[in-house]
Amino acid sequence: MPNHKPIFDDIDAVLKTLWPYQLSNEDALDLQLGIFKAAIDLIKTKRIGYSGRKIALRNFYAALGRGYWPQEGAYQRLGDKFSRLEQMQNDEDIPPIDDPLVDLGPDITNYGVIVYMLTLEYMRNQGSEKQAQLADEVMTRFIELGRKVREGKEFIE
Repeated sequence: MPNHKPIFDDIDAVLKTLWPYQLSNEDALDLQLGIFKAAIDLIKTKRIGYSGRKIALRNFYAALGRGYWPQEGAYQRLGDKFSRLEQMQNDEDIPPIDDPLVDLGPDITNYGVIVYMLTLEYMRNQGSEKQAQLADEVMTRFIELGRKVREGKEFIE
């Protein structure tokens, strides 16, 4: 349990005072969908630029030659993005909307997914037989879902 002691008993009163703007469920879903769409659009071009056309995560595999697992490089990049998010939150000189900060949400989304994918690959390549089987099942499930989405057979509503 956290060591923090509650300072308010009435969360609604706290929200009215400290957090007056709150997303509705519908707006939150639309915001997430927008970030996901932007993340997909962004990764399509970035992935080829960083890794080439054949192997999707090749740039992360270069870490193996330096004595690191590929997912460690992705963790580092994800940490960089969270540091940038924290800086943005604490900086009074907010940059204009066309600043690359617009890519921050999609970048965090993409690096989170890349860490997940590299971890599944690690489980398939370096894990036990049980881990490899589980990773294969999870990857197959998401690959099939992704193909249905690309073919227009699956939609988010």
